[in-house]
Amino acid sequence: MACACASLLCQTLVTGTLPVELRGTVFGVFNLITGLALLLVVAGALWDAAGPQVTFLVGAGFAATIVAGLLSIRDRLKEAEHACHDGSFANAASMIARGYTLKPGCG
Repeated sequence: MACACASLLCQTLVTGTLPVELRGTVFGVFNLITGLALLLVVAGALWDAAGPQVTFLVGAGFAATIVAGLLSIRDRLKEAEHACHDGSFANAASMIARGYTLKPGCG
């Protein structure tokens, strides 16, 4: 619960103080650092409880799951990129994530 409150506090601080064009970058860096810290804690606990082999197998499983997920949406992301002639891959990916159907000529 404390982690959720701290995350909400950071989100409020970022949205209230930073210009719009920097918010995505700051949220990305914040989530990267938080994720890495959580990964270290979980991996350390798993290493202590089950040993190094299990820790590496679990890590490989997560990596394989992420690759499979990215490969499964790769075609949708490419279609969105081609649909938006401005070449903004991040914008197209963001629109797909929010459930938009992109039309040719969007931008």
